[in-house]
Amino acid sequence: MIRISKEKILQEFYALGTRFEVPKNALINTTVCQEKITHVYLLESGIVSLSSITPQGQTIIYQYFSQPGFLNIVPLLTRFYLGYENDMTVDLTAKTACVIYRLTVETFMAKLAEPLVKDLIIQTVLADYVTVMEKIRDSGEDSTKVNLYRFITQHASQDETGAYVLDDFFTYTE
Repeated sequence: MIRISKEKILQEFYALGTRFEVPKNALINTTVCQEKITHVYLLESGIVSLSSITPQGQTIIYQYFSQPGFLNIVPLLTRFYLGYENDMTVDLTAKTACVIYRLTVETFMAKLAEPLVKDLIIQTVLADYVTVMEKIRDSGEDSTKVNLYRFITQHASQDETGAYVLDDFFTYTE
């Protein structure tokens, strides 16, 4: 398998999109069941949560995105390739200040025809799958302390002394 330069392909997508600086806690996008998806969002920097609200009003965070990459391609691709539609409304919310690029679905799908781009998309979807599976495993097997440590090391940055620094952007529940 040929490993591609994720950064190179993302740069191509960034050049095709519209750049936005999104402030902390801003809603980036809501994907509603059966509603047409018109744009694909790419994260260049920052942390974004993927969440939904239960019928009881509780927020459920499914995933945090902190690496450059695509944010909402799974619902788009499951609709396109599988005809699958779940009954969930999900939100993409900036948990820190973020730089986001927005592309039309048509632009994204045209690029998807390129073999190296398709390979990158497969890698992205598989990485998201692994993240979700690890979260499910960890929530049932590890202590809260171990889960907190893992979360901090995954999403924190290191300062000049090597200490981990996590922006104060999470609620108590999160």
